[in-house]
Amino acid sequence: ALDQDTDTLSLFFDGGDVGVVTNLTGFAFEPGGCLLISFDGNEKKLPGLGIIKPQTVLKFCPTSLGETTAGTWSVYFDGRDVNLKAAGEKLDALEIMPDGRLLLSTKGDYSVKDASNATLSGEDEDILIFTPTTLGPNTTGTFARYLDGSTVPGLGKEDLTGIYYNPLNGDLHITLLDSFVIGGVAGDQNDIIILRPNGGGYTVLPYWDGAADGWTYRLRSMHIDLP
Repeated sequence: ALDQDTDTLSLFFDGGDVGVVTNLTGFAFEPGGCLLISFDGNEKKLPGLGIIKPQTVLKFCPTSLGETTAGTWSVYFDGRDVNLKAAGEKLDALEIMPDGRLLLSTKGDYSVKDASNATLSGEDEDILIFTPTTLGPNTTGTFARYLDGSTVPGLGKEDLTGIYYNPLNGDLHITLLDSFVIGGVAGDQNDIIILRPNGGGYTVLPYWDGAADGWTYRLRSMHIDLP
């Protein structure tokens, strides 16, 4: 967690305290305060859950966070139930919308079903939106494409790795795997940019230069506490 007023970093979630041995790829906050988390590979060490595939989102409800993290795990979204099974369909980024729908991005190419049961295919620069009928170990629902990354100049050749949705104005804050120039805005893997809806497309804006705050690591997800 970065406090931008004081430029100080603190440990927010210690996965090792709660059994995590696999790299995280995405996280988001449920309105009730639980965390939704996805993993970079098979997670095998969480008690009572079996092998968690990288197409799955778990829910972690904390009793404490920070240097001493504690809480309980459950399955929130099982992507295998809705045809996210291929290696390229590992979840790369996730966000939860105010109405409970999920925004998801994959590490590679994807092929899923939309509300009319037609095949919906795309690549790692896209954002899917999942409308659930049921959640948990038996996940059902339908997909639609929320963002076609190829329509944003420069984004089509990139890999989107993090999503935050601003509920006040619909802005998408995103992170990318490598250095980029998108819509005239240049950055790298430790930066956050904004895609601002402009009536059929997006205006691209810089948001956060990680290196300016001493953050030199690749960003794989993010959440922003709005003032």
